Amino acid sequence: MRGYGVVTVVISIVLAVSGLWRLAATGRVPALVGWLAALVAWPILFALLFEVRDDHMRLWLAMPVAATGPLWLMSGFFISRSANPRPPPQTPKSRPSETRKRIGWLVLAAGLVAWYHGLTHPQMGRTEELLTAATFLYGCLLGTWWALTGRPFAE
Repeated sequence: MRGYGVVTVVISIVLAVSGLWRLAATGRVPALVGWLAALVAWPILFALLFEVRDDHMRLWLAMPVAATGPLWLMSGFFISRSANPRPPPQTPKSRPSETRKRIGWLVLAAGLVAWYHGLTHPQMGRTEELLTAATFLYGCLLGTWWALTGRPFAE
């Protein structure tokens, strides 16, 4: 199973390099700079985690970094997609729900509030800490998806 992960990361790197090359060749400099900044920011944030001396704060700062780690590893797929936008589909899709987008922003805000609560309250019990971490992860992942797309996961 480990080999599949390595192959996926290698494919992602190839797609990232080709996507960045296409962005540069087509003159889409803002997108190129944004992607390069995102690619460089994650390892810097990861390295800075080791400078935090407080164990509790390091744990809560590491959660968003760890949650976005797989996205960073697979960023080549996203870069390639943004460098080669697909034409709109011929069949009309259902419009994203504006209500779901608003709810998504609220769920995302709840996840961020849960993260801030966990960061600033080091005296939590084990159960409260696990509940807060689960609320953070659920709120940020589901809230971001709903806020950006307005669609449910399985559509």
